[in-house]
Amino acid sequence: MKKIYNHLVLKLTSYKIIIILTPLLLYHFALFINLLSEANHHNIFDLFITQFNYFPLFIVYSLGYLLIIYNVNQKTNFYKYYYLKFNNKSEVYNINVITLLIISIIFTLLINLFSFAEGIATLPLENLWSDYFYHIMGGTKDVFSSLDSVQILTRKITPSIYVLLINLYVILYFFLEGLLYFVIDSFLNKDGLSLVVVIFINTINRFFDSLGGIIPKLSFTNNIYFISSPVENIANYSFILFRILYWFILIFTIYIIGRVRTIRSDYKFLD
Repeated sequence: MKKIYNHLVLKLTSYKIIIILTPLLLYHFALFINLLSEANHHNIFDLFITQFNYFPLFIVYSLGYLLIIYNVNQKTNFYKYYYLKFNNKSEVYNINVITLLIISIIFTLLINLFSFAEGIATLPLENLWSDYFYHIMGGTKDVFSSLDSVQILTRKITPSIYVLLINLYVILYFFLEGLLYFVIDSFLNKDGLSLVVVIFINTINRFFDSLGGIIPKLSFTNNIYFISSPVENIANYSFILFRILYWFILIFTIYIIGRVRTIRSDYKFLD
């Protein structure tokens, strides 16, 4: 545990991370101001939901997260000596993976902290579905006139549970992104190119959403925004298990590929 803590502190103590976070904070504040300007009644949970809408998540925060991972993954000659503290390559790899998971959690919680700080004094603290939510989701508050996904969802779970589930899937999404970058870089050994490849994978996933058949169901988007689930899956809560399995299978597959690659290759460091 001490090794993980020391490794995390070493990776995150960089002024560059503050530089990356500053425009993200400003963008988040712009989301908050935009929400306040809406005519529909809204509450603090709408801000927690809005922060992870399609554009903020997949364009802004995704890029910000990858830039942070890019920064903490710098392999300077210092790490040649630092890694001597570990028993073997597997231990180094596992600690790097755990560090990625912790960074994903911290990054997601930080975005939520922005929302809490902005909304605590200005938005109602109501754990109720608002007019604003129904407006942006294209639903209606008359649950007896429509049985679409929005209506079923709002009867089955509260906004706080919705936010908790979205945050869980966002953490797993960020973790997968970080792991993809880390593993791809172990093959390419080119930080910048590895970053571009992960961004390309994200772009391809967004393209999947426009296709027909089963392909959209395999996209990152579909497995974060569960409101697009079939009505029967929402009604019996199976959408939760399906998405956890989706992320677990992807993450475990990439983890195994990276572990095998790490054990079979030598470390390369920058001068």
